[in-house]
Amino acid sequence: MKKVQFPQKLSFACDPVATQSAVDALEPVCRTVSPLQNTHEELAKQLMSIPQAKLQKWKMKKAAQELLPYLIIEARSNPPLKERMNILLTHLFPSLKPRIQVRVLSYALDWSDVRKSAYQSFSQHPPSEQSPPWLRTHWKRILRPEPPEENMVTLLRENRVPLFNVLPWLGLSPYAPMVESLYLAYWEELDPQDLMGLDFGQVCRFLESSAPPSIRSRLLAWILQEYVTGASLDVLDSPFRKLFEIGQHLWGSPHRSGWRQCAAEIKQIALWFEHERELRRFFDEERWGWWRTYLPFIRRLAERENILLIDLGTWVAAEKKEAEQSCGWYRHSHVSLPLKEPDEVWRRGEYWRESFQRRMSERLSV
Repeated sequence: MKKVQFPQKLSFACDPVATQSAVDALEPVCRTVSPLQNTHEELAKQLMSIPQAKLQKWKMKKAAQELLPYLIIEARSNPPLKERMNILLTHLFPSLKPRIQVRVLSYALDWSDVRKSAYQSFSQHPPSEQSPPWLRTHWKRILRPEPPEENMVTLLRENRVPLFNVLPWLGLSPYAPMVESLYLAYWEELDPQDLMGLDFGQVCRFLESSAPPSIRSRLLAWILQEYVTGASLDVLDSPFRKLFEIGQHLWGSPHRSGWRQCAAEIKQIALWFEHERELRRFFDEERWGWWRTYLPFIRRLAERENILLIDLGTWVAAEKKEAEQSCGWYRHSHVSLPLKEPDEVWRRGEYWRESFQRRMSERLSV
């Protein structure tokens, strides 16, 4: 067959006269536009060039104050910049707008000097009513010298806040750097009764949220260990099926490291869940339903050129996607690519399900 190649030079049957006229009618360029600059990086360079003694009296324009959260984020991985930001924020905090104060604290709450400056400032002028709850109501406890997670966890425990409601209750930004450490600290303080009382639907939504993967992994592993006992296909027909779906999104295949924290029977069910999804994707409803019965016997699935190889140990079944009327069988030692003629072929007739089931019972010694 002759290959059709795209021409190197295009020739149109008509000329875009109207478009060219519109281009010709454009006004001449008055000035060149300079490329966009990352302004907070420029400000960071400027801060590094100012002597520390002058930073204690340095004033910032309102537009520059909007960049403070970005500077804090960059300073967290830049110790020299962090040292200068500490000096700057300590003297600058009282003069910031309330909105900027909240953003600064969200990203620098674990900086003790910033907390001290904020505490002194709010002692004279308390936070506004528009401030988030953790600041408006609890600033005197959270801005103390000890790590803020400790006092936040105490507040959460006193008010019996569910794990999935931590951030909404506090009004804390989910992007705050201390969110993960707060969740993990709170997790250590929770007892099984606290977790058993959680609403299943809300827990599932939390597990699928943007909360830190570390806390979602701990919660998911605990639920699976606590409630899923014994490897049974019935689990995949129960509400707990949702948890294995979440686990696959969170941890990936059952062979990956995320599942290692779970018991062997949980990993087995996760493997069945993965195989079931593959069977459903490959087969029509009838064949999928039949093979699903034998999930506990399937060791591995592999797809090769629209053929699904189903490893059952001694034997390997070869199902073609489009050939629904037959199923090839190979002894495990005879499987090689490209596939040769199968050792056996099972035909699907009028009562194929009963026939296949009888043969499978003999083959698997069930």
